[in-house]
Amino acid sequence: MVGRWGNRLGRWLAAAVTLACVCGASGGGLQSLPGRAKLHIERGAQTCGGGCSAALSALSSTLLSRLEPFSVKLPFGPRGAIMLSTDLDDTLVGDKMSLARFNDVWLAQLEPRGCKLVYNTGRSFDDYMLLAKEWALLVPDVFIGGCGSQIYTFDDYGRPIADRVWQHKLEKGWNKTAVADAAENTASLSERYGRITQKRESSKNPFMYSCKVLRADESMTVRGIIADFERCMRERG
Repeated sequence: MVGRWGNRLGRWLAAAVTLACVCGASGGGLQSLPGRAKLHIERGAQTCGGGCSAALSALSSTLLSRLEPFSVKLPFGPRGAIMLSTDLDDTLVGDKMSLARFNDVWLAQLEPRGCKLVYNTGRSFDDYMLLAKEWALLVPDVFIGGCGSQIYTFDDYGRPIADRVWQHKLEKGWNKTAVADAAENTASLSERYGRITQKRESSKNPFMYSCKVLRADESMTVRGIIADFERCMRERG
């Protein structure tokens, strides 16, 4: 379909995607983890962050400028369909030229075959809407956000429809107010980790509580911190 350039592009993009995943993990998702992991990842991000992004942007721009037109070969034949589930930050979002190219290919070749696009992100739905406008993201078939606590589909006009069945399942046995009170007002946690506060991205999400701590050093592990919080929740009932 694509020929010799397509074969080379596939190998180069595989390397670029691998590099993007490493840099994305170092600069994004894992950065929210406290303790030893956070300290290590932040140092790594400061070392390679800007250079890696610039290199990937230059690589994608060079490759995409050399290949016109571009065609996608699906594994299930010319009428086959796939579901593509993708993260947003440092994955689909990060390079505007590459994103525009993806949008073109999706609309021209994949959507007409019945392929489905799913965004799976830690961002809340409200944050996603701001990002979608800024980056001209396609309207997906399904949005999964808030670390799995929000699911939306969209009608033919792009209007979001919340999955009420999923919301009802999350409501069972969940009390965000009680969880926040236990995390922020338990003396043993405050003595060990300092003042604990809820993070902005979960403040408007009734099914998610995400917090940050003031004190975390290299003697603390992510597993140990999680165990402390779980113990606190059990003791508070």
